[in-house]
Amino acid sequence: MKKLGILLLCLFIPLFTGGLAGLLTASDGGMYETIDRPPLSPPGWLFPVVWIILYTLMGLATYIAVTRGKGKSTLWMVLYGITIALNFVWPFLFFRARAFMLSFLWILLMWAVGFVLTRELWLKQKAAGVLLLPYMAWLSFAAYLCYGIATLN
Repeated sequence: MKKLGILLLCLFIPLFTGGLAGLLTASDGGMYETIDRPPLSPPGWLFPVVWIILYTLMGLATYIAVTRGKGKSTLWMVLYGITIALNFVWPFLFFRARAFMLSFLWILLMWAVGFVLTRELWLKQKAAGVLLLPYMAWLSFAAYLCYGIATLN
């Protein structure tokens, strides 16, 4: 029963934080359909679907690191907290402030922190690191999109 509580908490933190950011910026989301976008830009409805999957994977990675990880390490926990905070702020920069170039630079920061987090989790428990690889791939694609939007608008 204790492990179920840990799992639910690990899933709750990223899903709640991402959901709250989405809810607080939802009124600005229609702007995506009206701006110039680079080739390969997905439809707006796809983003929440992808983020739900990514946040779920992040929660599962955290659960694995907490319950099966080797040794006591707080570095990954600090990096994870920073990752969640960076993810929370990004929609406000992009949708609310429409600061497209700053949003692009923010994604680069997210990518750098995410890379170190993925590496740390990989070393702690390989399965946890593997679960963050889709997040890193998405951030790479999102950086392309954000840079394209910044230069086109």
